[in-house]
Parts: sequence; structure tokens; C-alpha cells
Amino acid sequence: MQNVKVRQQALLEVLKANREKHLKEFNSASKIFIQDAIAKLQEMLKTAKTEKRIIHSLGLVEPKSYLDSYDTAIHMVEMSVDDELVLSQQEFMQYVEDNWNWKSQFVSTTAFYNSKLA
Repeated sequence: MQNVKVRQQALLEVLKANREKHLKEFNSASKIFIQDAIAKLQEMLKTAKTEKRIIHSLGLVEPKSYLDSYDTAIHMVEMSVDDELVLSQQEFMQYVEDNWNWKSQFVSTTAFYNSKLA
């Protein structure tokens, strides 16, 4: 199947739920990232003062938000005059299944930080 017809309202609900999940995961990971960055910076300052050498890199991957992807899709659906929309397989994978081309990187980064909450 190459295309599927979906109800506009149902698609909008799924997109908004996926957006909220993304935002929650991003915010949580960002808080841990900031805590880790502060700890690394304090360690770097201590090293600079005691050992008289400068460490140049935090060695941390900053979580990245992709809310704009959701916001664009939501806006497009809201602006549609049709009650039913035709989605390609790729669009369905992104909008409904929440499987975007950036998803594996996002999951990897956020899972690393969010695992520290357990």
C-alpha cells in the first residue's frame, strides 16, 4: 500500500500526542545534560587550577529538539480544508508511527540522559 486516507481530526490528535511525548523526553534529557555539563565544567575548572592544564571539551552530546517537525505537520493538518487526508507511506511513518529520519539519533541521546533518572 503506497497511500492511506486518514481522518484529519484523528491525525491531528496523533501528531499532538507525539509532539507532547517528544517535548517531555527532550525536556527531561536537557535537564540531565545541563547537570552533567555543570559537573564537567566544575571538574575542568578544578583541573585548570590544580594541575595548570586546560581541558578543551565537555565530551557531551547535547539533546536536540525537533519540535519544528511536529509543528509544521500540525499546522499543515490544521490548515487543510479536507476532512480526510491522503498520506504517503513515508508521511504515515512520520506522522502516525512517529518514525522520523532523525528519530534514532533523538532516542539514542535522550535515552542516555533519561536512563540516569532511574
